[in-house]
Amino acid sequence: MSIRSPTMLAKSEEENSLLRDAIGDNSARTVSWSGRWTVARHTRMVLLATGLLSAAAVSLGLAIGPRHTGSSATLGNGEQLLEVPKVNHPRPVPYAGMGWPNGTYWPSLFCFSVFNVDNADEVKLIRLQLKMHIGIFSCDDVATLSGKSIFLGEGHRYDNGTAIQVYSWLNPATAANKGSYQHGDNTVSFKNTQIFISAWNILVDSGTPFKHNWTVKADPDAVLFPERLRWHLKPHTHGNAPKHIKNCNYKGLAALYGSLEAFNQHAMWAYKQKRQKCKDQLPWQHWGEDQWIDTCMWKILGSAPVNDYTLVGDHRCMKAECEDTWRAAFHDYKTEWAYLDCYQRSVHAKKVEDDGDFCCLSAKNASDPCNTCWPGQDKKPGKGGWCAASWENCHKCGGQSAWCRSGKGGQNVLAKNGR
Repeated sequence: MSIRSPTMLAKSEEENSLLRDAIGDNSARTVSWSGRWTVARHTRMVLLATGLLSAAAVSLGLAIGPRHTGSSATLGNGEQLLEVPKVNHPRPVPYAGMGWPNGTYWPSLFCFSVFNVDNADEVKLIRLQLKMHIGIFSCDDVATLSGKSIFLGEGHRYDNGTAIQVYSWLNPATAANKGSYQHGDNTVSFKNTQIFISAWNILVDSGTPFKHNWTVKADPDAVLFPERLRWHLKPHTHGNAPKHIKNCNYKGLAALYGSLEAFNQHAMWAYKQKRQKCKDQLPWQHWGEDQWIDTCMWKILGSAPVNDYTLVGDHRCMKAECEDTWRAAFHDYKTEWAYLDCYQRSVHAKKVEDDGDFCCLSAKNASDPCNTCWPGQDKKPGKGGWCAASWENCHKCGGQSAWCRSGKGGQNVLAKNGR
């Protein structure tokens, strides 16, 4: 939601070693000459293959379209074809900002985080996401910004095995001070708007937001699931109007909490054209960045806010635990252990949900609880609360509770051990 204090946290020996190995002043992306030669050769081969495929398409009367996975198509007789089979395409040439998207591939996402290089936990969280290809690094494109450009890890590899060196982008903004209600500020968190005005200018000037359907800002300590985020954004992707998401119902009023922010491409174009007005006409000096970008969007740019109160499980607003499989992000998990624990719990909950598991708290027939569970007593993973999170939790929810899973012939069976 906000940039953390620039005060250096106490470090363990592991943290000291991690930072010594990783921090560097070189912000260039290092690629060996052999990698460049491979890219050039690969590009020529792709161009040749594309020409041959196009000629074949013309002769066969086929239409070659852009790459999509699971996109829809309409047949000549008007019949709707729900899924287009995946076609093998040449491997794309990797680049430093290339993510590892999976599952649902539309709408496309450009995700970024702004972090504090003096906060060892934030540095670790960004590197963890890169190493595991999770969080913002499972979006289509990704960028990180910090007050000093530092090495984060290895990105995609060329065919010859050469790895792209991933660095954070330099964001030359001064450190933020904490707000105070007594001094007329609207926040007691960090007044980090100037840092994000600088970050937004860097991102917009790079042109990357205009290559994707949505631009997404996530805090480093937000456990993000981009595939789920796409399902939330799909219904709002069509049309030409600027849109952004409000994710908090604060005392009956829609608000934007900065742990996760999403803006469609039209909102980004509007911001590029009128960003100076937002800076000149709004009293942002007393605000946090989320209040500033939200007000800029609806008041200056005319963006139509979309309220989605199930987008984020945030401990500050719209709280939900990591077992909720519909939430696209969870906040705030400030250490590697806490972040990974939430991530793994959510992945596990999705697996058991997909497998049809559930917790029966009370049944009509105690000898067959899985097939005679009373209505409303079958708690399913994803939205069934703590009892439905796991086999272990279920058996702590009363003497009659039973963990059930789908069996053969449409019959549920009692699970005698945990998953």
